[in-house]
Amino acid sequence: MIIKTDSKVIMREKGYNFNFDMKSGFFARWGETQDDDPDYSPYGPEIADIEIATSCKGVGKVCDFCYKKNNPNGTYMSLDTFKKLHSILPPTVTQIAFGIGDIDSNPDMWEIFQYCRDHKIVPNVTVNGEGITDDIADRLNYYCGAVAVSYYDEDKTFDTIKKLTDRNFGFISQDGGEDLFFHANSLDGIAFDQLREGDAVTFETEKTEKGDAAVNVKKA
Repeated sequence: MIIKTDSKVIMREKGYNFNFDMKSGFFARWGETQDDDPDYSPYGPEIADIEIATSCKGVGKVCDFCYKKNNPNGTYMSLDTFKKLHSILPPTVTQIAFGIGDIDSNPDMWEIFQYCRDHKIVPNVTVNGEGITDDIADRLNYYCGAVAVSYYDEDKTFDTIKKLTDRNFGFISQDGGEDLFFHANSLDGIAFDQLREGDAVTFETEKTEKGDAAVNVKKA
């Protein structure tokens, strides 16, 4: 039996159980008792690896060591094709590790990520560090549970990781509703680093391309 809530995926079967928290990424698996640790999932994988783009110009040049043989003339998986693939995934899949080339190599990538979130699957992705603008960093933080940065150049890798980890955004918990995303730019009369977990706030809701978001956020 699989139970999916706004923020959790729970499996309960004899000999195989798990709890997955979509917000924190915490995953706990056990067998008949909590002292049992199953060697594998008898009902299907918990994580899938899916390549959705093979187009890549590399970092400065096409990498001759690429094990995937990505190149500037590669192809990508469409949203419609991903939907067909998703329809045959077992319900035990809680996360997908997406493979791409360049960050802009799949024009349907953000819609694929949103489709995953709509179906209680956390998308993760590996990037090469090229072309990560502030807007893209915000989007990656919004959609993904984890973002890996391939190491090609020390400065570029460090700068990309710093850009991803320095994003000023958060989520507002609502009684009886889904958490709302907000960005530091949406704060009114308070700095982002002055907010603490559990603070009461007032806000307005705005429709964005990523879904509902909180704006005009003020401390109550």
